[in-house]
Amino acid sequence: MPYLEYLRIERYQPEYPQAISRNEMETSLPKISTPRLCELTVKGRVWRDLMRLDTSALTVFSTDTPDVVTILGVLQRSPKLEILNLRYPDSMYFADPRMTTMIQMTTSRIRSLQVELREDSEPSFLFDFLHLPSLTLLKVSGVYEFSWPEASEAIAQSLVNLLRRSQPPLVTLDNQRMNLSSVQLRDIMELCPSITTLCLGSCDFYFHGQLVSTISLPLLTVPVSTPPLLPNLSNLTFYDVGHIDFDELVMMLESRQNWRRPGETEQEQRFKSELTCYNLTEDQQKHLAGLSNERMTVTVNGLPIELCAECHSSFPASNDFVFDKILKHIRRKSPNGFCHTHELQIFEPLAKEAEDKLSSYDLALDQLRDTLERLERQRRDLWMLKEQLRGLIKPSIRRLPTEVSLHIFPLCKEPEWGPSQCDASLILSHVCAPWRSMIFSEPSLWTDIFVGFGLRDNDAAAQRILAFTQFCLDKSRARPLYVEFETPNRGDYRSLGYRNSDNKWVLYPKGLHRPCLEEVCRHSNRWKHATLRIHGCDSLDFADTMPCLEFLQIERADRRHDDDPETTRSFPKISITPRLRELTIKDRAESDLMRLDTSALTIFSTDTLDVNIILDALRRSPKLEILDLRPPRTTYSDISFFADPRTTMMTCNIHTLEVYGDNVPDALFDFLHLPSLTFLRLSGDYGFRLDSLSFVNLLRRSRPPLVTLDIRSMSFSSNELGDVMELCPSITTLCLGACCDYPIFERRVSTLSLPLLTVPVSTPPLLPNLSDLTFYDVMYMNIDMLVMMLESRQNWSRPGETEQEQHFVFELNGSNSWLRENENDEKRLVGLSNEKMTVTVSRSRGG
Repeated sequence: MPYLEYLRIERYQPEYPQAISRNEMETSLPKISTPRLCELTVKGRVWRDLMRLDTSALTVFSTDTPDVVTILGVLQRSPKLEILNLRYPDSMYFADPRMTTMIQMTTSRIRSLQVELREDSEPSFLFDFLHLPSLTLLKVSGVYEFSWPEASEAIAQSLVNLLRRSQPPLVTLDNQRMNLSSVQLRDIMELCPSITTLCLGSCDFYFHGQLVSTISLPLLTVPVSTPPLLPNLSNLTFYDVGHIDFDELVMMLESRQNWRRPGETEQEQRFKSELTCYNLTEDQQKHLAGLSNERMTVTVNGLPIELCAECHSSFPASNDFVFDKILKHIRRKSPNGFCHTHELQIFEPLAKEAEDKLSSYDLALDQLRDTLERLERQRRDLWMLKEQLRGLIKPSIRRLPTEVSLHIFPLCKEPEWGPSQCDASLILSHVCAPWRSMIFSEPSLWTDIFVGFGLRDNDAAAQRILAFTQFCLDKSRARPLYVEFETPNRGDYRSLGYRNSDNKWVLYPKGLHRPCLEEVCRHSNRWKHATLRIHGCDSLDFADTMPCLEFLQIERADRRHDDDPETTRSFPKISITPRLRELTIKDRAESDLMRLDTSALTIFSTDTLDVNIILDALRRSPKLEILDLRPPRTTYSDISFFADPRTTMMTCNIHTLEVYGDNVPDALFDFLHLPSLTFLRLSGDYGFRLDSLSFVNLLRRSRPPLVTLDIRSMSFSSNELGDVMELCPSITTLCLGACCDYPIFERRVSTLSLPLLTVPVSTPPLLPNLSDLTFYDVMYMNIDMLVMMLESRQNWSRPGETEQEQHFVFELNGSNSWLRENENDEKRLVGLSNEKMTVTVSRSRGG
């Protein structure tokens, strides 16, 4: 859309099915290029439309969405934004709560920010993540008050923190409705001395028993011997003030009248003040108006209007027959006629009298308009108070539209410590009959199924769990399922149990959970996200096709003691899983791996030690990008640590490889070719040595564009470490842990690496692109060699990079005892930090 400059969208229907998350929509929606879009206004549920637009040229943005995550996302994508108008931003509203983890501080060049609040809207979360160094106009308006005191204080304090963080050159501050305490108002005045226009509305801070307009008078009064808080203030307005101290008001105005702003001429010193107040007498209003002179203008509104009981006019109904006199003379003349000389003495006074009467009409109309606006504001405020009172009698949440309620209900789920989604839905259905009908008829509220068996469960408990699981599966209809199945799974499941009150060991009944597991597996064709923690002898009868499955995790207890042949049935068929992206296999669940279609797999994690199983999974997963190997400490006699003689070399497009554990099958590296590897992490227990020859040959064979190398608690010789650096010169991030030189275990790899990392005088270093270097769990290190290495890196200039890109970061995590004994060395290292290098030293808990 190359010509689009202005766009307004209003949508008040649900944008997308509730089962689809924002993360999925953000990646699936087609983008629309709008290079000239300057002004955008969106109202209602328009998140889908908003995410599709290119807002790189946007300068004006207006919205009434309460989702602060969406608002911050637009600001981050709109570097040219200057004007932002928000209605009803609410920190408690998120279209997708999972997106809150992605929120970060947002710096914007906005010059004008206008925020309109409504009852119980709470924008503190938005203010806490904004940095507005160019803000010149700030306006806050909205409801009369909030239903709880903490909200008012939190909003005001968040606004003060925003101004303290941004230090903007604020010129205009218009606060018509937000409550401020005297301390907060003083903080704003001290943080923004550049304010020239200040507007304070009916902000009755009931919880402190004062009005903002009242508490501001001492702050605005110019002291005798010191400059005022707002030295540049030239326009002051009080809106809808219900009460104000007249003597303090006069004192403030007179002090402003006598104040001389430095550097301004007499004409530039003029001060304007406008007051709309209803408690002042007529004499007091005249006294204030009399303060006006050549240096100050005072305007007082809100004079009571007495309406005529007959014609409801603000002045007597009689018009002294002016209208009739003029009409009589006009009728005597022709349309194009003119008056005679002797008639001028009659017509001119009539015209002057008519002009005076027209001025009276204009004045009456202006007063009536002011009265009408005042009455409308008072009616609106009274209506809001009435609604708050009615909400106490009958909770307003029961009157919410169905689509709004169905958006709120899923937020009641607390998966870590509270009820699951299905449990929460069942609890909410007990509130009232309309909610029960709504919840039972919505399948999406029953798709998140958690099945958990405990050690103390018996047959009765198993029957209740099975009945509720069947109930949830029926209510979910044909929607995709999120399944989590938990069984007691600590150690050998044959001895699982607990001690009863008689101190007798009660075993967990064998197969207690299997009927429920079979019921869940019967619906495996609807699985989308499944986690199964089951026993080794449990059978999984997958569906022939699982078209929705994207994530699967299977953890089995030790299968070496399977002694129940009736339940260990085999299912040789392969289930088609065309959308399976992430798979985790743990605790000897290799048989389940062989039955799955992994053609679309991108992330694979396993703890198996069998080389042939791992290679077979890689061979069947052409799209695999991330491989995570975490073998257990113990080994089993039925595991093959050697590859099948028929195994051939395998090329994989893996870009991330993480290996952790003491029993890593070295033979795996002999059959891999990883030309796309960019991230490699090797870690294990202290002193464990990986087959260095296999590892170095893997790098020599693959020649990967490695960017990050992380080696912890594994043994390498200095030659092997040098070979790794020569084979991977593209490394930019290097992390070395407590790794030993295996011929001489007293020497550490972090120490051995210092000569290799030091930049030679006349030749390039081994790692020319290195910009981040970290040493973990260092017990001892030669400080002189370390300082020499850092100074050489500090003086090294990577070719083809600017001065800003040359920055080098070094982090040292040393033992507490070593650093405590060598505090001078620690200060010496930290003192090397400058604009080209950052050095950080931290202490580990051990030592």
